[in-house]
Amino acid sequence: LLADITDYQLTIFTRWGSRVFTSNNPSIGWDGGGQSSNRENSGVYIYTIQAKVKACGRIFDLQETGDITLLR
Repeated sequence: LLADITDYQLTIFTRWGSRVFTSNNPSIGWDGGGQSSNRENSGVYIYTIQAKVKACGRIFDLQETGDITLLR
């Protein structure tokens, strides 16, 4: 399925809206750290995933938003 993704962006925000992580590679996920590899504190974080997926000869725009509770 990863070969069918033509465009991808994962972004993690604090609940106050500060961006802590971004990835344009679907194989690289968030490990609870920030862009500078500092570990984030426990709490609620918001994620957004935007992707374009090619399937059945068509391109679909996908968008997902949700929250993650990080426990340390």
